Amino acid sequence: MSDETTTPKPRRRRRATRRRGSRGRRDQAGVALIMVLASIALMFVMAEQTRDDVEVYSLSAAVARDQLIAEAQARSAVNLARVVLNSEPVIRRTIAPILTPLMAMMGRGLAAPPQIPVWEQADLIIGPFRSQEGASALGDLARVSFAAAKNLGGLTGLSPVVIIDEDSRINVNSAVRSSVAQILLARQLQGLVFNPGLNGFFEQRDSDGQFTDRPTLLSNVIDYIDFDETTFDAQSLLASTATAASTAPEDSFYQRLRPPGRRRNAPLDSIEELG
Repeated sequence: MSDETTTPKPRRRRRATRRRGSRGRRDQAGVALIMVLASIALMFVMAEQTRDDVEVYSLSAAVARDQLIAEAQARSAVNLARVVLNSEPVIRRTIAPILTPLMAMMGRGLAAPPQIPVWEQADLIIGPFRSQEGASALGDLARVSFAAAKNLGGLTGLSPVVIIDEDSRINVNSAVRSSVAQILLARQLQGLVFNPGLNGFFEQRDSDGQFTDRPTLLSNVIDYIDFDETTFDAQSLLASTATAASTAPEDSFYQRLRPPGRRRNAPLDSIEELG
């Protein structure tokens, strides 16, 4: 009886040992799986970081390339514009035999033709350097073929070339010279703002909630620039008195703005200051 009762005990120990061994192998497999997942996650983060770096460097290189191309094309456009301006005397001498008789028929005598505003057609003249369409437009006008021309069409990303005549601009800083210069400036600005099509801007409240009529606008522009502290009387100027002088102090218009400010009483540094 004693032998039968003692024989099962070693079997239970072996079974317990097998269970502990299988549980240990499962624990090791779980740790290995976690390490593999952590390694994959780390590799994914490093790959994403590398991809982002490459994308940033690629975009930076593309931006630097585009900036260089834009600067080179802008310089080329300026040089071509100078060529157009320098060619005006040649064009004038070429068409003088045609223009002189026409001017004589119009009662202007046999005087030399005036300066030709070639700058107004600068974009058309420079067209062959921009694209095939520009070459075709100029060729159709001048009856010239650019099919065999070389080194054209390189300025593909260039914006339309515009040459502005400085004589057509108004020097608002002339208000600092004298009272006569202020009157002349006011008359020039008067021709700009008294277009009936601009009535809507003077018949509704501005961004500061105020109504500003044309005389007030002219007075404030000149008072903002001139050196003195007296009000420029644009209302008298519009009434054809041609004095536009006043001994009254400049009002507190700019103090009522949001945010409030002071008059500059000095020449402007940029045209944006008039806004």
